[in-house]
Amino acid sequence: MCIHQVFLILEIGLIKNKFKKQKGLSIIEAITASTILAVSVIVFMTLQSEQEKRFTLLRKFDKAAYAVDLVFEELNAVYAPKPNQYGDPVVFQNTNPSGGSTQSIVISALTSVPEVGDRFVIAGVPGTYEITAATSLTNTRSTLTVKRSDIPDTSPNLSLASNAVANAKLTFTLNANGSLDPYDDLDLLKYQDSTYKSSLSSDLVTSLEKWGDLLNNHLGRALTDDKRLIEVDEVTVNIPVDDNNDGVTDQVSGVDQFTSVNKTQVTITIKQDNITEIFRRHYTNGS
Repeated sequence: MCIHQVFLILEIGLIKNKFKKQKGLSIIEAITASTILAVSVIVFMTLQSEQEKRFTLLRKFDKAAYAVDLVFEELNAVYAPKPNQYGDPVVFQNTNPSGGSTQSIVISALTSVPEVGDRFVIAGVPGTYEITAATSLTNTRSTLTVKRSDIPDTSPNLSLASNAVANAKLTFTLNANGSLDPYDDLDLLKYQDSTYKSSLSSDLVTSLEKWGDLLNNHLGRALTDDKRLIEVDEVTVNIPVDDNNDGVTDQVSGVDQFTSVNKTQVTITIKQDNITEIFRRHYTNGS
């Protein structure tokens, strides 16, 4: 055997030995690759599932937004921003503060009896007063039982802040019928809760059942800590002044001019599965 043949045999042996080793290494690599692939598939499927779940929830919120718009429109139909004055009411006779939790005061020049829950101010007397009871109309007069509404109900003295003189003018600032205040803290999750509904007026119950069922149809059954709530607040909003209607805020000495406007703010909060959406609309007062 020549030297060339010997080297050839040795080379073939080395190659065979190399491939034997490489075959074992390929199995390990295949197992490792399979494991990585399996983990990747599991992670991908988990993320895909979460993404689909979130996408489904967002689609529900899109549909719920239409329901919220309906709620706002129906509240707009209820809202009466310019209070009924019931004629030209004035204080019938000089009235001193009673110093108690309520105050009786006779009002004249009425065309009809004000509603319980209506609020008014009296010329020359600090504070805002809410009617808790009213007698029938006699010769344009009615005796109103009132309490102050601009201080906490827990205050010991809710009567007149000072003397009300005869013929002092009354100005109604809010009518209970047409006010959005009764909708404050209305929990739309409790539209099937008999105990909760028993504490509400029939009109509120009708709205609660309609809106609560509508949102339930779009969002599905509520989970623990979910929220579907209406809140009503009085806010002051700064509106840009544009007296010449040129679309640009008027300025004085280079400073933008604004006017403050009181508005009723309605906020509807929807929380579902750790996602919270807040919808808000302003209703202008006194217009």
